[in-house]
Amino acid sequence: MIGLLILLPTVCAFPFLPETELKIVSEILNPGDSEPVFRMWTLVPESAPDGTYLLKFFPEVPESLTPFCELKINLTSGEIEWHGTGRKRKKSGTNGMMIVPGFPAPCDILPVAQKEPVKTYKDSTQAGGRVFVKKYRILREDVSSEEAKKNGWLEKNIPEPAGFIMMTAVDEQEHLVVKQLWPVNGTWWIYEETPYRRSRIVQ
Repeated sequence: MIGLLILLPTVCAFPFLPETELKIVSEILNPGDSEPVFRMWTLVPESAPDGTYLLKFFPEVPESLTPFCELKINLTSGEIEWHGTGRKRKKSGTNGMMIVPGFPAPCDILPVAQKEPVKTYKDSTQAGGRVFVKKYRILREDVSSEEAKKNGWLEKNIPEPAGFIMMTAVDEQEHLVVKQLWPVNGTWWIYEETPYRRSRIVQ
């Protein structure tokens, strides 16, 4: 994987643009099953020739050279392209947001730059020649270290920053879609949760 890594320029102070590759463990929640399934991911950031940035999620299997999914981020326009396994698994997002419900890899992008406590976003998906629009409410909330520990979001071996921010996306029925615990001014979340998985950074 190291050979694939292209060091990002100083722009990587932005959320979702880590300077180096990350290891992430996901606990896949299977309704009806007593034992969850754990999967390890290697996230490799790259800079693309056209000035955009790539996030590649590799499954932790021997000699895996094919990304399980890939995100292409345009910082100027806020556009995001998502490519999953399979040729037809593609999706585009705007406003710095990309949500892929039910996908095993923790590749959801939330608008962390949002300053408002609550803001509504539209998400458009094309399928079969039709456009389907969903609305998500994104909630931004300051979180203390004590609260993060109490809820099991913060591992003991994680260095504690000055503070945390919880970004939460809910659908039009107020059901949880995805939430991410971020260190203030961080480039990646520490903890992420959806109805289908829980993920953490591995130190």
